[in-house]
Amino acid sequence: MAIQIALKFISKCPYRTLSVGPWYSLVDRNGVLLALPNRHPSTFARTYAIHPGSKAVPIFIGIVATDRIFNPKYGFAPYLPKQGVLVPELPEVQTVVDELIAENIPGRKIIGVRVYWARTVAAGDQASFCRKLKRRMICSLWRRGKYIVFDLDGGEHLLIHLRMTGKLYLTRGCKRRQPHEHVVIRLDDGRRLAFHDTRKFGRFYLLKNPAVLLDRLGPEPLGAHFTARILKGRLNNHRRQIKPLLLDQSFIAGLGNIYVDEALWLARIHPLRPGCSLGWDEIKALHRSIRSVLRRGVRNAGTTLGNGKGNFVSPRRTRGENRTELKVFRRTGQDCPRCGSPVHRIIVGQRSTHFCRYCQIEPSSQ
Repeated sequence: MAIQIALKFISKCPYRTLSVGPWYSLVDRNGVLLALPNRHPSTFARTYAIHPGSKAVPIFIGIVATDRIFNPKYGFAPYLPKQGVLVPELPEVQTVVDELIAENIPGRKIIGVRVYWARTVAAGDQASFCRKLKRRMICSLWRRGKYIVFDLDGGEHLLIHLRMTGKLYLTRGCKRRQPHEHVVIRLDDGRRLAFHDTRKFGRFYLLKNPAVLLDRLGPEPLGAHFTARILKGRLNNHRRQIKPLLLDQSFIAGLGNIYVDEALWLARIHPLRPGCSLGWDEIKALHRSIRSVLRRGVRNAGTTLGNGKGNFVSPRRTRGENRTELKVFRRTGQDCPRCGSPVHRIIVGQRSTHFCRYCQIEPSSQ
């Protein structure tokens, strides 16, 4: 429900225009804010009453918040920010690791490193980073949460977090650096492992002790130690809404927006439910659903939606095929595969959230 802010002025007009910064909102005759145009629903600004034939008079200073927007052509509609780039999650990161292993990257020696965007290296300077990596053997390769971990000889570990748009590409030969390639690692067999990142949020960590980062993560959802009872114990003390709780990497590692929406739909759990409100049967269903949607994502080599530069592509430059298996994610307005009702989209914890109102009952309705 929109947060209505009463503005104390008298008006005979049914509607008035208010300016919030350089934008305009709609209020009723009592000065109650009805809607804010297509802007973020919470803005800290000075609000002005626009009186016909007079100058603007400041009448309110504070936070203006609403979840509805007004369009002269279409009327009122929920405020929903644009849907952004899909962040690589556990299945996408696992796909990268699996393909690099299949390409025999473990066992190769690094003969050269170039860093073209200094901030990609999270700790230390880029010269030291390149010097320490040179002549190192890649002993093994694995995943923890959304991190790709290269175990190197000499006790060093290279950790890569793809963040929003990071990709690792394998190429052969001395090709010229491509746009958005920020780190290039040359291997002893003539291939290059290039890190491509349009948004420049991806990070490389060269560490003696990877536990500095990895111990902060929650349990692996596909690991043998992640049981329904473990999940129950972690949920018991949390009153947070289940959607943002599952997105918290310290609660469970590797989950993201796509697979949380899909798991909650499969388990018939509303994204606004407090974590501690789930019963034992619901927890078992959620545990099964999390593992099911992640395994399906891994089998399908991840999820790729659209053709933009930020979309997931594997080291072999193949696209994830899991988009055909999605039940609710980015299917707003389409029929729920289970009951036929329209799929809805709301914002939970500043993240787009897709669910079925009939299959996933709201907390107040239970």
